[in-house]
Amino acid sequence: MKKIYLFVIFFLLNSVYANEEIKSAQILFKKIVREDKKEIDNVEGIMYFIGGENILIKVTKPINQIILINNFTNTFYYPDEKNAVMIIYSKPVVSRTKMQFDLFGKEDMGLSDIGYKIEKSYKSNDILISIWTPPEKFKKQLGKVELGMKKNKIVLNKTYSPDGKLISIAEFDNFYYINKINIPGKIKTTIFDKKVKEEEVTYIDPKINIELPAEIKNFKLPENTKIKETEW
Repeated sequence: MKKIYLFVIFFLLNSVYANEEIKSAQILFKKIVREDKKEIDNVEGIMYFIGGENILIKVTKPINQIILINNFTNTFYYPDEKNAVMIIYSKPVVSRTKMQFDLFGKEDMGLSDIGYKIEKSYKSNDILISIWTPPEKFKKQLGKVELGMKKNKIVLNKTYSPDGKLISIAEFDNFYYINKINIPGKIKTTIFDKKVKEEEVTYIDPKINIELPAEIKNFKLPENTKIKETEW
């Protein structure tokens, strides 16, 4: 079985769920992953929000793959091989992901909602930096968070371990203003572990409330597809 490609669907979910009147969406994406500056993944495709809690993702590079995200399942279909892997979850997949990405619609990415408080803030060039400390009861599990604001948009998010080590840096750029929310069209995330991993995702030409192709709206796995099911 070929590699499974599943990636951040940040833009689509944030746009769709921020406004109940959005019935459909289509967006092109590109994703590049590097480890220690060496490229290890390069993925391209199109994401579709079909309605309800249904999302279809067509991966066109480096393989031919279709990903179906429904309420309790992720299905990875390989048209060339006529094989599919279906992951069945005990809790709703889309709703859980939605809750995570909805945070970008809040000025502090939801930090204050979970008890974080501003320790200090300062200006660095044209970016307003704010340092957030976790609630006392979680200081052994959570570290500080650093947010950067520019022209009322979050452009930087740094997370730290409880002992002060830098865990990750997320940078947001090329914003679209859709549904009264500034959504980044480019997200670069750097994770510091044994190896430095960089992930750069670009979203292109978002289209909202359009008539989607019939083959997208009505897509079903062919009857002769061999399906392997896995429960999570």
